[in-house]
Amino acid sequence: MNPAPERFKELKTAIADPAAPDASIQLLMEHAFYFDLESDEAAGIVGTMARTIQEKWEGLARDVGMRATDIATYRPAFEHPEAERARALGLPKPTAHATRTNGPTLG
Repeated sequence: MNPAPERFKELKTAIADPAAPDASIQLLMEHAFYFDLESDEAAGIVGTMARTIQEKWEGLARDVGMRATDIATYRPAFEHPEAERARALGLPKPTAHATRTNGPTLG
């Protein structure tokens, strides 16, 4: 993968329609079956990878000698709305827990 922050975010290999090479997490998830994945499994894989990339890309860039100015140039390739959508996939959904009022206690 070669991030190119200055270019339009499009794929070289389209997810579904070769005429529409949009880099879209929603489109990817809609076509998870192409990869023989159930939606939940695909969401877990995409979310885990996206969070790992977020956590590590900048440190790895420094480790290979990139300067702060170069890292800043590449930041938009890693930090954008589609990446945020990807990072949210596979996370547990917040649940509404019933709150307990002051009632009898066992004891």
